[in-house]
Amino acid sequence: MTITPAIFDLTIHKGATFRQVFTWQSGGALVNLTGYAGEMMVRVPRVESATALIDLSTTNGKMALGDTAGTITVMMIPTETAALKATSQGVYDILLTAPGGEKHFPVKGSLTIEGHVIR
Repeated sequence: MTITPAIFDLTIHKGATFRQVFTWQSGGALVNLTGYAGEMMVRVPRVESATALIDLSTTNGKMALGDTAGTITVMMIPTETAALKATSQGVYDILLTAPGGEKHFPVKGSLTIEGHVIR
């Protein structure tokens, strides 16, 4: 299956819970993600940057895949988002690896980290 990644821009609010749910469909049908592994990386300011600012994955427990529901959920707790530099802007993508090793990038986009007056 060849896919073109959906483009979806995200904002993380510094010091707040970050949770985003994506639903992957192909031809109008939900993609069964049973047995898949997943990872989302954020690089600032662009894709060529050497170090990933954020790494959320099924391995580190920061990404959950919804099996037959086709959902991809990424999450960070407030202490994790509080450690990020406000006004940072970067890019992200999500890589899903099927049980047989086939790799897919279902979604990508830009990501902004916003600071707040309340501390």
